[in-house]
Amino acid sequence: MKAFSKETGLKLGDEWSAALATDTPTSGYHVHFNGRSSKELVEFRIEYYDTVLKRGRDNPPPSAESIMAFVGSFVLEPRYRALIHATFENEEQRWISRFNLPFKVTMAGREVAIDGVSLILPKNEFGALDGWVTKSGTTVIASVSLIRTVEFSSFKIEKELEAFNESVKIFVEQTT
Repeated sequence: MKAFSKETGLKLGDEWSAALATDTPTSGYHVHFNGRSSKELVEFRIEYYDTVLKRGRDNPPPSAESIMAFVGSFVLEPRYRALIHATFENEEQRWISRFNLPFKVTMAGREVAIDGVSLILPKNEFGALDGWVTKSGTTVIASVSLIRTVEFSSFKIEKELEAFNESVKIFVEQTT
């Protein structure tokens, strides 16, 4: 916490929220970095979004590309286990759910539409624990929770996204 406070100017008990621009406008993403600190721990959340926020002169470091190395510089270990939530949306021409959504059932004498399914996933090489798939109009939405080891200094979101995308194929089928 001392090093983090010295580097950022944040004090014990502070909360923060920042949108981090990209160094590479063709990267296609930006990052939201927020968190809070207490005597016991520093909690933070790093969220990647698929829209570009271009770096300007008034955007100090870290950037969307360097945030993991920045955070890692305050962690005693070079790698750490992280809980990751990834959500993907694709049109039904590109993805189909392995469940025929929505489906209808009768409950209490009334027809009810089930538009999503929650899944506990079998052990897999991606570290995916559970998933959720739903369909909204013509859009298939797939979410997955994973436990993965993050190597701070060499972290590349593009590489991680490949694993996240593969993990949803347990319950979503890619058509193109």
